[in-house]
Amino acid sequence: MVMDVVCVIVALIGGFVAGAVDFNNNEPQAAVIVIIAFAGLLGFAQPRKAWR
Repeated sequence: MVMDVVCVIVALIGGFVAGAVDFNNNEPQAAVIVIIAFAGLLGFAQPRKAWR
């Protein structure tokens, strides 16, 4: 249960970081890299719930 809350918080932080990177950059590649990095991190943290 605690890990679920931590992963939700990490996902929200990742969304805000990706939005900030996208807002301050004209090219979408940097934001995509941030999204992939956070998705990989969350998939590694909870592999059985990676589909979320």
